[in-house]
Amino acid sequence: MNELEQLFSKLSKLRAETYGVQAFYALLALLAVIDRQWKASFAAHLERNADVVQAHLHATPALTFVVRQIYEAYGDALLDDDVLEDPTALVDFNNLIAFLAEDYPGALPEPARTQLQEALEELQRLAAASLVSAVLPQAQVLANAVRKIAEYVSPRTASGERVILLDFPVGNTIPTRVVEEILIREGIRVEVVRVALTRNDSRSRGVTRKEILEARLAERGVQAADTVVLLDEWLSGANFRNVVELLGRISAIGDATFLPVGLLTETSSADERFASHVAEHDRVIGRLGEGGAAYRFVFPALASRFSRNGYFFWSEHDRLAGFRKLQTFGAYLSAIEGAIDRIRTDPVVRRRARREVVTRIAADPEFAGADLDNTAELVADGGDLDRQFEESYQDYERCKAEIHRIKPATARGADADVDAELKEVVAKLHEIVDPRPAKVCVLMAMFLIEAELEFDAPDSYYLAGHAPAIGELGGSFARMSEFVVNELVAVVANPT
Repeated sequence: MNELEQLFSKLSKLRAETYGVQAFYALLALLAVIDRQWKASFAAHLERNADVVQAHLHATPALTFVVRQIYEAYGDALLDDDVLEDPTALVDFNNLIAFLAEDYPGALPEPARTQLQEALEELQRLAAASLVSAVLPQAQVLANAVRKIAEYVSPRTASGERVILLDFPVGNTIPTRVVEEILIREGIRVEVVRVALTRNDSRSRGVTRKEILEARLAERGVQAADTVVLLDEWLSGANFRNVVELLGRISAIGDATFLPVGLLTETSSADERFASHVAEHDRVIGRLGEGGAAYRFVFPALASRFSRNGYFFWSEHDRLAGFRKLQTFGAYLSAIEGAIDRIRTDPVVRRRARREVVTRIAADPEFAGADLDNTAELVADGGDLDRQFEESYQDYERCKAEIHRIKPATARGADADVDAELKEVVAKLHEIVDPRPAKVCVLMAMFLIEAELEFDAPDSYYLAGHAPAIGELGGSFARMSEFVVNELVAVVANPT
């Protein structure tokens, strides 16, 4: 290993250590905010265990990434006493606390580990209650919708008839789980059909939404005596209407009682087709002898100082719903091809990728490209590595169509072990690229992603015609979702 290689190897290690130190102090600031809001002492606990926790953060990059992401998103706003009264901040802090509960106690020996786990679990309860309190205007409208559904189905299930709830994660998962809990408490027989729908309606492009739904409903043996309930977001109304119409074309649904309930925004009525969407919804509800207006609920906008990803408090928050939803291979490929594109088009990113290659050469002489012994030239202007990358990229483009044809079981709407499936499809990717020049740009992209500690794919639904997979979360993430649902159920059970 020459002097320059040694220098870059040391710099790489130092950068990782510095990242961990920065994350430690960011976490200290976030815990101080938590202590201020919920009268706790987590920051003092962190300081007492500084060395152990810093080492743990270095070893758990996912936690480090989340800590830095939340700290950088809120910045000076963390100094404000009321920051954790804001619904946007509370969603993010519930997520942060779940990450802490999952990973942080592992840094400590017993009995401190168990004590911290118990304290964080109690903190999760407090954070969930605070979140529901902050979104109470929306929670109360949701409670009205849930009570209306219960009012409709209760007399129709007196002899044990079944209610089937349609859950299309993650957009309507939280509302559906609240309905499920309320109906179960009333002694009603409930089943949830949980389906990750593709955006595809053309058979020529792969499995369609209708085919996936038909298969899942057939598994449940939907009967005429069943009541099928859809409680879903109505934004412009177009997607809600499309899904309702699609369900209406499925024979099993047509034989049963079908109750579609819309959750509208304050601006849904501004859509140019609103009157048409309302008329269609009225028609469907009218078959039940009911008025459609009673099954449309308008939610007020949430007052927040911070930008939000969606209108409803549960919008676009997979972990809050208790699930992760993404295309197994599509999300992975999105990250790889996004990194390749950034290396090609951004000189700063390309230089960073070169440094990663030099670090790998220093650590592993067997690395593809270790024969490029002029490392100074590699870092300064790319030298032969840039030429290899460009040739590799051109070759990747030639085999790209073959790569995109890799189709795991979940892409066809089937259930599968997501982790095992990802290993399988990544192996298939390498079977294609490893014997070819394309290998170089794929490896450089992988090294860049690892160095940047970016864990979220740019596009979780990258491949057209691929159905997303649903992964049910466990541990502290399941607990966070459960606590939020329990708080919402309490709002339903105790109308004001």
